[in-house]
Amino acid sequence: MRRSLPVVPLLIILALVSGARAEVSRKTAIGVLELTSENIPAAEMRLLTDRLRHELFVTGRFTVLEREQMGMILEEQGFQQSGCVASECIVEVGQLIGVEMMVGGSVGTVGDVYTMTIRLINVGTGEVLRTAVRDCRCTLSDVLMTVIAQVAADLAQVQAPEHGAAAMTMGRGPTNVSGDIYTTAWRKEGSPYRVVGSATVAKGSLLTIEPGVDVLFDSDVPFEVKGRLTAEGTDKDSIRFLPGSSVRWGGIRISGGDSSTLGRV
Repeated sequence: MRRSLPVVPLLIILALVSGARAEVSRKTAIGVLELTSENIPAAEMRLLTDRLRHELFVTGRFTVLEREQMGMILEEQGFQQSGCVASECIVEVGQLIGVEMMVGGSVGTVGDVYTMTIRLINVGTGEVLRTAVRDCRCTLSDVLMTVIAQVAADLAQVQAPEHGAAAMTMGRGPTNVSGDIYTTAWRKEGSPYRVVGSATVAKGSLLTIEPGVDVLFDSDVPFEVKGRLTAEGTDKDSIRFLPGSSVRWGGIRISGGDSSTLGRV
């Protein structure tokens, strides 16, 4: 004779399961302090910090306070972010902006090696929960496109992606492109870049297309630039925008306020 579970214990089990699911799905509110460096220009560090914010968000573990909101709150409190590298200072920033955790750290170079040390700090206790350390004998573009995504995965304790969040498959060409494109560089070894769906350079992001790159359109879709596009070819290596498997393409639409440059295209 089949026996059924008593109603009350069954309800308790369901409540525990629901609570566990809610805990797993709950996202932690975090703020990201501007990354520091002694030998990388401030403008490039700003882009690295923005990419770290995005990569932390796409792990699905965090809600990330935007740069503008964070700056506005700190400005109202009369707090200066510059020089804030100690854990105590980072915790103070987290308390002011009302988040649970803060992320801060540095990027530097030693010879031809880039090194990143990024910490995740509990604002309530001041405890350093996790530290992600990555070294890369590579270019700054590789740090932007690959290493930062790995750092974000380390902090979120999720599996690291093979590349950054931009919708492309890197490696020797062809490279398929679609969706939002964040700050990155399209290099000759990845050429041709095939636009297989609507593509947008996101606001505040920079897409650099290096000499010798071919961009082929496999779909009649627009290529919109809401951020900034830099495509500078050379006499020997021009940059070409061509129809791919599509006989037509939607053209490049530059709608962002940032200045874009195209030469020998």
